[in-house]
Amino acid sequence: MKLLSPDSGLMRGLNELVDGVWINVLMLVTSIPLVTIGAAVTAGHDAARRSLRGQGHVTSNYLHALKANWRQSTLLWLVLGPIFVLVVYSWLAIQITPLLVPKFAVSIIWVIVFEWVWALQARFENTVGNTLKNALVVGISHIGSTAALAAIDV
Repeated sequence: MKLLSPDSGLMRGLNELVDGVWINVLMLVTSIPLVTIGAAVTAGHDAARRSLRGQGHVTSNYLHALKANWRQSTLLWLVLGPIFVLVVYSWLAIQITPLLVPKFAVSIIWVIVFEWVWALQARFENTVGNTLKNALVVGISHIGSTAALAAIDV
């Protein structure tokens, strides 16, 4: 019965899977008001990091991170959310050929920043502008990881 031991690889993996599913449920519930998406994603990153390190309980870690990062993450989302709406609108409604290059550029930059900004916010204290700049720098310098994260999100 070594396979079912709490310290076995299978049970640790199942525990991490259940924690991941629970973090996603918490993120979905706290993202219902669209304004809280940024705080929910940041709290999810922080709770997942702490869960993998074995620090505390997932729900309490998530709620603590949600409260601690509420203001900053909401400000980040208030920057990134409207840009997302404008990018989607430009792809759907604006069919002007010379604007293809700027649309691609803005879309790629948005994806790069979006993939990294929440993890950086969950881990580091910084201003909104510096967090956005750092997300762009990290995303470009780790372009392979950024592409993999974007593919997972799609």
